[in-house]
Amino acid sequence: MPDWFAGPGDCGPDEIGDVALSAIRWEKDPPRWQHAAVLYRDRGGALRMLELANHCELRNEKPDARWLRKYAIVFEHGMDNEIAMQIAGYCEAVWLANEEEGLPYAFEYEGGGFDPGTAEFVLNSTAPHGLSCSTFILALHKSIGISLLDVGTWPHGRAGDEEEQAAIIEQMKASGQVPLDHIEILRSELGRKVARFRPQEVTSSYSPTRTATSGLAFSEAEPLAWEILCSLMTQELGEFAVAFASWLERLGGVEAQAESPEPSGEDA
Repeated sequence: MPDWFAGPGDCGPDEIGDVALSAIRWEKDPPRWQHAAVLYRDRGGALRMLELANHCELRNEKPDARWLRKYAIVFEHGMDNEIAMQIAGYCEAVWLANEEEGLPYAFEYEGGGFDPGTAEFVLNSTAPHGLSCSTFILALHKSIGISLLDVGTWPHGRAGDEEEQAAIIEQMKASGQVPLDHIEILRSELGRKVARFRPQEVTSSYSPTRTATSGLAFSEAEPLAWEILCSLMTQELGEFAVAFASWLERLGGVEAQAESPEPSGEDA
């Protein structure tokens, strides 16, 4: 395991400082897609997880140790303590400014952000329809002058992106909680014209590779993201192996019971 991030189950709440990034693989069938969130300390010192969980669904919850065991966590490597505290403070400001209405969900992103003063999200040409879980993190940092990724280096139309985005749209439509006009906006963003920032790529931006003045280019983030994704998949395979072993054990017990002879009248 690289020393720049903690794999699932390798980090407890007390080991996280003022701010960190986290990634998880959602337990959905199919597909099993990734998700990203910000971990930060609020003014009272409590650990919070800030995330754009769905369309107009911004969450700011206290993660417990059991929940954190599912996440890969990347710490604020090489980050000045004052900057880390600034990010944590801005996370709380973004929550307070947007908790009631939440934030619209969308794929298209070219570097937009929040108002540095009010912490309210600003719809404009660089984020015309909303944010995803990943671009929410990029926008939050961008608004206080921190570029996590060099978004101009991201490729468009990578294999699997459109299919995964389409699956997200269908899930939103099936939920009945997203207006149909917004569903159509999301569909208009599908295809090669929109770059997709995968959650594990955004999470990798807290690695030691990133400097204080520039974000990671795609060529730098991609191999780091694969390391994070592999750690999540390893955990997933481990959980599957445990479940499979348990199933075999139960199956063996059932078969043994079925094969046991019926007691004869003489034995009764």
